Amino acid sequence: MWVSVVQLRRDGKTLSKKEIAAAERREGVLTFGGYRLMGVPEVQYSATLRGSDSPGAMDSLKPLYGARLRSIKGPDMLIAGREVRRDSGKPSEEVPQAW
Repeated sequence: MWVSVVQLRRDGKTLSKKEIAAAERREGVLTFGGYRLMGVPEVQYSATLRGSDSPGAMDSLKPLYGARLRSIKGPDMLIAGREVRRDSGKPSEEVPQAW
């Protein structure tokens, strides 16, 4: 589904309404996919936003892991999950993120 996305958190912290209104919007194809972690029987979901639906299209945002659709109100939906950050030389870090 083609969507316009606004990230609602920065560094895991919720943005103010003013910051959200000024935030950059990204457009692309929203997809949900299921995955399983080793030793965990429950299916987890990830959400991705790709620049197009063509094969090999790049992600427009970092994927959300453990993604959940939290609400739908009119044309808007809220998706929450965890964003994995990888900085060279440092261990990866998971921070809360919402779109």
